Amino acid sequence: MGQALRSSEDPQTIGQHTLQELGDMSIPPVPPYYEVWFSHLERKNDDLSSEIDSAGASIDEMFLKNIHGKYFENGKTESNIDDYTAQLLLQTKNMKHLIENFDDSAKEFHKDLDDASVQMEAGNIDEQDPKVLLGTLLQTAQKAIERNAELEQNLSLASTKISSLQEAVEMIATDANTDFLTKLHNRRYFDNAFDQLLDSARISNEPLCLVVADIDHFKNFNDTWGHHIGDQVLKLVAGTLRENVKGQDLIARYGGEEFSIALPNTTLEDAVRLTDNIRVAVSKRKLVNKATNSELGRITMSFGIAMLDEKTTAEDIFQQADSALYAAKDAGRNCVRTHPECDA
Repeated sequence: MGQALRSSEDPQTIGQHTLQELGDMSIPPVPPYYEVWFSHLERKNDDLSSEIDSAGASIDEMFLKNIHGKYFENGKTESNIDDYTAQLLLQTKNMKHLIENFDDSAKEFHKDLDDASVQMEAGNIDEQDPKVLLGTLLQTAQKAIERNAELEQNLSLASTKISSLQEAVEMIATDANTDFLTKLHNRRYFDNAFDQLLDSARISNEPLCLVVADIDHFKNFNDTWGHHIGDQVLKLVAGTLRENVKGQDLIARYGGEEFSIALPNTTLEDAVRLTDNIRVAVSKRKLVNKATNSELGRITMSFGIAMLDEKTTAEDIFQQADSALYAAKDAGRNCVRTHPECDA
């Protein structure tokens, strides 16, 4: 899909083909998708085009989003936001210019109507004047209608472009806070959100618990069956965590095989019960090689929990939860430990 264009084709022609083909696939031409498909039609990135050619009919918005993240993002979130902001500013100026032109046209129409009213009210018109006056007003009215139609069309186009820019900016903002593999929040988002939860807990005097967790012997999955199986393990764990953590609770892939869960308005005892339910749910999941349909074993996780107290800082509670996690590993893994210690 996406025929290579001749090297003599100019960017405008490639852009037209890009819009047409995205439309044929019912994919909105927001900047990330447009950028991927434009590059594909240019055939200047063999790896990118090869992935698209191999995908065939399975190409959708998520596929293009992943391709964009792989080949174009490269950590340039802020510069991308700046680019879209510049485009948005340009569209805003264009819309302002359209409105100003329409305002000039409306003032001209209003002046013609005023002049006609003055003449008719004065009563100093002869037999031919009404015909001439009527013709002038009809022409002026038709001109105003045409300008209004042109304004509506141009505003509609500008609105569509702004809507696409908004989608693109929202997508970038989401990507900046989301782990690419598991689709959970990433460490950057979690740290910022946890600071807010901590402040809120202090103000409301409500309990707050932090859970940190590691996948047991994760390196063995990668070393034995390869990184693609390791990725499958991470996705399976992420899905299980997502199924068992609800409401105001916050969950993230914190790095590597480590996950973090913030449990606002939750006592240490309740956090232990919830975390142990998660531990059991993970241990019941079977890891299957999708290529051979063979079972590769079961996954287990170790958990450490800490609870906010009056003097605890964000750094303190992370260190305490991490200390509890190491205690769980020392206890043989596949278990829950807390700081301070309680029955788990």
